[in-house]
Amino acid sequence: MLPARVDDQRVYDTLGEQVASALKGALLLDQVRGHERRLEVEVARRTAELTRANRDLTQEIDRRVHLEQEVVEISNRTMQRIGQDIHDDLCQHLAGIAMLGSVVRAALSTDSQPLASSVDRINDLLADSIVRAKQIARGLVPTGLEARGLAAAVEALVESARRSYRVSIDFRASPEFLLPDTERALQVYRIVQEALSNALKHSGSERVEVQLYNEAVASRRSRPVLVAEVTDFGAGLPQVIPEEGMGLRIMRYRAEKAQAELRIERLDPGTRISCRLERAARDN
Repeated sequence: MLPARVDDQRVYDTLGEQVASALKGALLLDQVRGHERRLEVEVARRTAELTRANRDLTQEIDRRVHLEQEVVEISNRTMQRIGQDIHDDLCQHLAGIAMLGSVVRAALSTDSQPLASSVDRINDLLADSIVRAKQIARGLVPTGLEARGLAAAVEALVESARRSYRVSIDFRASPEFLLPDTERALQVYRIVQEALSNALKHSGSERVEVQLYNEAVASRRSRPVLVAEVTDFGAGLPQVIPEEGMGLRIMRYRAEKAQAELRIERLDPGTRISCRLERAARDN
């Protein structure tokens, strides 16, 4: 590598430094490449793990959505069956008893006034029971959503609740609150029904408000926002809302089916549950 008879030691020192530097560079490059190979293997392993985890998560989400859908469908079928049984069987049975009561009342003589008063009272209670049973049946199977609209169905629901609970229930519905889509209207009705039931049973509030109204839009291009809300002034929500509660999960699922937003707000005191949805272009 060097011409013969080079006696200058500095040449050998410089050559040694260059060779050492080259060897160090080669070793460092080899270490870097080895690290890159190990990193590639680790990335591939982690990617495979994440892919499996994502696949499992997707399957679990699909399974939960399918389960929630089954629960809602079973709930709908059960309510429809019970409502039909009440209307077709229980109401007819009560009507038959009322007719027999009328026959007994007509057969009583004028001298049996105390007994006649008791029979009249029984007949009045039976008539009231028939009305209550029919209202319960209508609540379980709301009919006429196409003809009367969602507001009328919710008003009937409120009237039924007033008969069953000693709670002041205020109902207000805007004339502009219209939702012709029957499927979406049914989902919103069920949300209001669940929220009202929870308020009456668990809030301890002496007053409940049920409102259906159109929210003001920001511009003419914005679609009308329909709002259905139930407000109580009772104990309020716990600090941690039980997200896994079946009633809340079903309400959220129904809101998704109706293409709506479900809001749950803490008040001081009380709770407000609202369902907000835009009217689709076909509804206008």
